[in-house]
Amino acid sequence: MNRRLTLVIALVFGGLLALSVLINIARQTQRASIVPPTSFEGAMFPDVQPAAITRITIRDIRSGTRLTLTKAPGEWRATDANGTSRTVDNAQIARIIQILATLRYNRTLQQEDVSVYGLAGDGQVSIDFEAGTAHTLRIGNPAQVGDATYVQRDTDRAVYLVYTAATDILRSVLASPTPTVP
Repeated sequence: MNRRLTLVIALVFGGLLALSVLINIARQTQRASIVPPTSFEGAMFPDVQPAAITRITIRDIRSGTRLTLTKAPGEWRATDANGTSRTVDNAQIARIIQILATLRYNRTLQQEDVSVYGLAGDGQVSIDFEAGTAHTLRIGNPAQVGDATYVQRDTDRAVYLVYTAATDILRSVLASPTPTVP
C-alpha cells in the first residue's frame, strides 16, 4: 500500500512538473510573438544623443496644452503655454529624453493621406526638441493591430509604426505637471 501511494504521489508530482514546464514554454512563445521595442528596425532620430537634448516642447493639438522643458545647469525647467513654471518629475524627464534619443520604428508606410493615421496637420501630439539641430515628432492614432502607434518625423513624410508604450510615456508628461509653488 505504501509503495502504491508513493508511486501515485510521484506520478502526480511528475505530471504537475511536466504541466508547469509546458505552461512556461507556452508563455515564452507568447512573449516572443509580441514585438518588443528592441526588435524594431530603425531609429527615428539616429544622430540624437540623450545628453545633447537641451529643449523639448510637447503640445497636445486637440486641447492646446503645451509644456516646454528647458535644460538649465543642473536641472530642467518646465513652463506651460502661459509661461507659468511647472514642476515635472525628473525621472519622467529622463525617460522622455531616453525615449526621444532611442525611439525605434517597426514599419514604414508611404501614404499621401495621413489623416487616416491621425497625423493631419501636427497630429494629435507634437514634440519639438533640440539636440544640436531641431527635430519634430508627430504622434497620431494607435494602430489597429499590434502594440504600435503611427508617427511622423520632420525629416520626411513617411508614416512610421512605433511602440505604443513609448508614445504613451511621451504624452503622459502633459497630464502630470503641477504649478511650481513660489
